Amino acid sequence: MPTADSLTRSPINNGSSYRPSNAGDAGDAARLIYAAWGSFAHYMFCQPDGQRTEALLAALYAERGHRFSHMYATVAQGGKEVAGLLLTIPGHRLLRLTWGVVPAMTRHAGLANGLRFASRWLPFLLRPEAARDELCIDTLSVAPAWRHRGLGTGLLAEAERQAREFGLRACSLSVDLTNPDAQRLYERLGYHVAATFTLARYARAAGYHGFHYMVKPLEGRQV
Repeated sequence: MPTADSLTRSPINNGSSYRPSNAGDAGDAARLIYAAWGSFAHYMFCQPDGQRTEALLAALYAERGHRFSHMYATVAQGGKEVAGLLLTIPGHRLLRLTWGVVPAMTRHAGLANGLRFASRWLPFLLRPEAARDELCIDTLSVAPAWRHRGLGTGLLAEAERQAREFGLRACSLSVDLTNPDAQRLYERLGYHVAATFTLARYARAAGYHGFHYMVKPLEGRQV
């Protein structure tokens, strides 16, 4: 990630500001991650309901060494509230940090769930979602009270700034196949569908039909 100094508070026109996240944001961040994932998170994190999924996400977020750590997050602060969350990972670190979740899951949820997690995440443990020279936008989420103020677009712009700081050629993200409105928004912002991911196992077990992998080249570079 960029250093904390490079992510010091920068104003947003909608009345919030950016800052590097920290472990103290774990509760707010867990709610925002869960809001972005929805009930599919129950299956992927091997939990029976939203409350337990959020509790597990909060525990993971407070740690270091894996892709759901606060170390890879930026928050939009609106007064005393966490208004939005941006979780980004350089593609060349993504596979290692995804594997890092497995021992963390085992610590917090037990060996059986650690093994179950590894099985359910196997496609992403074998091959990362993003290319090595892309910045993977793992999670982009805005609190309900702060929606429709341009905050999501502002966080995407912050992701592009981080990608340029890393010297990466593009940003990439995933959008649910059942969310064409989000797909159109990303297309207006310069993203295009580079691939489509489907897995029958996810559809059968959790009603999740897959996602479009979308990429935005930076500064005129070609994907």
